Amino acid sequence: MLALGSAEAHRSVQAIDSCSLIALRDEGMILSLRLICESAASIYQVRLDLLETVKQRFDEEGISIAHEATTIDLRAAQSD
Repeated sequence: MLALGSAEAHRSVQAIDSCSLIALRDEGMILSLRLICESAASIYQVRLDLLETVKQRFDEEGISIAHEATTIDLRAAQSD
């Protein structure tokens, strides 16, 4: 699993508690990755690093992340 491998390789991650599939939805899967960091101060940076690394790996593997899209058409109304 890409997320698990990224967490295992991170220098501030001391241990991985669990990696679980939480839900299946129309727009995709929800995963939960629970880990132990070297310090409370490193948690935020670990989270950012893992999000970036996993997104890069998904892109490399051709895995798309589902998201809603909104299109706004700003063309002026034409009068006859």
